[in-house]
Amino acid sequence: MNFNPLNLNQWNQWLNRRHLQVLEAAYKAAENIKALEDKYFNGGKITYAPNQTKTLVE
Repeated sequence: MNFNPLNLNQWNQWLNRRHLQVLEAAYKAAENIKALEDKYFNGGKITYAPNQTKTLVE
């Protein structure tokens, strides 16, 4: 089996970029959820209760 450090370096760079992309996407999603909470729930949290059919505000 051939070991090529260049390929490993490229793989690490791609993986680091991908981690940052996923983290940024999660942060933007959290900002969107916060905006919905602020707009429709007066800043309260949106929660889910499996035993109920509706979204609850705590």
